[in-house]
Amino acid sequence: MKQSNNSPEGELPIALDQVRVDVQRTYFECQIRGLTQSCKWLGDIICALDENVDDETSSSWNYCETAVPWTTIPKEHMAKFLFARSLFDSREYDHCAQLLSTCVNPFVRASDSSKSLSSCHPLVCFLYVYSRYMACERRKANDEVELRRVFEPDGSAKPSQVALTRARKELAALRREIETYVKIDTLEEKQTSQKTSSPEKVHYDPFVLYVCALVYCRLGMEPIAIKLLVLAVRLNSCLWPAWFELSQLIKDREQLNSIKLPCGSKAWMNYFFEVKVFLKIHESERALNILQRLSNSGFSASGNLQAEIGLAYDGLRDMVMAATQFKQLFTTFPCRLDNVDAYSNVLFVREESAELAYLAHHCVELDKYRPETCCVVGNFFSLRGQHDKAVLYFQRALKLRPSYSLVWTLVGHEYTELRNTNAAVHAYRQAIAHNRHDFRAWYGLGQMYEILDLPSFALYYYRQAQYLAPTDSRLIVALGEIYERLNRVDEAKKCYWRAYCVGDIEGSALVRLAQCFVQCNEDAEAAAAYTEFIKLCEHNGVHSQAELAKAYNYLAAYHLLMGHFEDATAAANKCLEFPETREEAKAMFRQIASWAADSGLVRADGLSDDPSSTANDLSDDAVMDNSRKDALWDDLQPQPRTGSDDASVAPLPSGTLQ
Repeated sequence: MKQSNNSPEGELPIALDQVRVDVQRTYFECQIRGLTQSCKWLGDIICALDENVDDETSSSWNYCETAVPWTTIPKEHMAKFLFARSLFDSREYDHCAQLLSTCVNPFVRASDSSKSLSSCHPLVCFLYVYSRYMACERRKANDEVELRRVFEPDGSAKPSQVALTRARKELAALRREIETYVKIDTLEEKQTSQKTSSPEKVHYDPFVLYVCALVYCRLGMEPIAIKLLVLAVRLNSCLWPAWFELSQLIKDREQLNSIKLPCGSKAWMNYFFEVKVFLKIHESERALNILQRLSNSGFSASGNLQAEIGLAYDGLRDMVMAATQFKQLFTTFPCRLDNVDAYSNVLFVREESAELAYLAHHCVELDKYRPETCCVVGNFFSLRGQHDKAVLYFQRALKLRPSYSLVWTLVGHEYTELRNTNAAVHAYRQAIAHNRHDFRAWYGLGQMYEILDLPSFALYYYRQAQYLAPTDSRLIVALGEIYERLNRVDEAKKCYWRAYCVGDIEGSALVRLAQCFVQCNEDAEAAAAYTEFIKLCEHNGVHSQAELAKAYNYLAAYHLLMGHFEDATAAANKCLEFPETREEAKAMFRQIASWAADSGLVRADGLSDDPSSTANDLSDDAVMDNSRKDALWDDLQPQPRTGSDDASVAPLPSGTLQ
């Protein structure tokens, strides 16, 4: 497939005049079919492009030129279609499907293949299948509420297999009707053939292919769903609902590159599709590159584009830019609630309690019972340390939207803080069930199994998290810690080194790497790691005073034993700045003076020239024999872990990922 990031910086081959025509046409096509979310996205694009409309381009922006799509419906079906369409808007999906079945069933039941579902008008066929699908989805949601207790007293839940089984039976029956329209065996052949047929000659309606793909996707037949969606976007490159659903099915970069998608100036939606995929698979830098070029190409006023820029900065852990972007977005669109949950997460990480309180109050005023509002309020209480109230609001969000994967992850974090391990494990598993690309849920499960003293299980989940976010140093460090716990020190060293190479967020990778070198008696490598850690602290600021003190203490002892008296003196001088190493530093000064004197060297510069200050520190019996040197070195070795480290209440690992 074509890679959009090959274009020159700041430019994309997009003709805005053509985009305006495409968006207007697709908007009305989606509107007549009841695809409200797609209309919402397309409407945002229309408003964004409307900012750039001038007199010269107004000719291509005529709202009256679009043909009414239902004018080609046969007269005998027109009345039923219009009535069924109003029933669909009223969410009477079963009534809508029953009314249209009189138009569809004669063709479905016909033995003649020429009189199949494809003989119906595409609008009638689409609305029939879509209403059947929506009725099934609503019954499934209702059954889940009635047939299961969402939250047990311990925070766990019992999934309803009854609701799932019933839904699959209904969808399977609908699939058998669909197969009279879509010939799956010849689908790939029609999709790839260039000599015998072209996409324009295939008699498939792209909207019907899209809704058929929804059915196959819910039945777990994702490869077939992907084929249907790819064919749909090749037939209509501006079919945004198909692009969006396809982005939800792509699992990794290899799968993205393997599918043949339309390209060229007419397939401008491909860029928005790539952004969705890259954000999903945590390639935020690529997504941000495309988003910035789209912004420079005339889409800068799009609220969805601005929100995705904020999500990209969030994925890059640039919380300052993410907060700035989201604040600008919600200043421009003060009544917007989409993506407000992501903004609240950014404010939570930055610990901006006042801004988060204002945001929560504003969302409650707009729509108190919207799932995103409950998520924001839950984050507000979590930041204040009121984890019980946070869980209450997160549970409310899940009752409103059971598939809210982000909130399932946040619930897991709250139960982790409350030390309710079983409930946290269940919440993280639910998050993964609804979104397998949420690395924070995988990481949370790793934490829970580490607390339960099951390092082998924790290793599996940490590996999954690190696979999804390979450049997140926090996950790599956690993986290294588990390898250490399993006495696989060589793998741990590789993890810590990689964490340092990709950009150590917490600043602990080099210290842990040095400790591994010490454990393996690789003294020179340990000294080099500690030296690099000190340089990073001087450049980026100190992450931990205790770790910095340990680094100087180790280097002082190492250089002392190696006979590098000047380096040992410099490190010992630094040790004097830390209370925990001050006494050891004074002892090292005595040893340095004694060894330097025995070697016939002048006293090191780091020692004070004031006799009154050194008389008490440097005594005549400070000479150290080899046994005392070995004892000093042994004191610096890491102590082996014992079972007593895991007491009755195991300590939490490093904080959960927000």
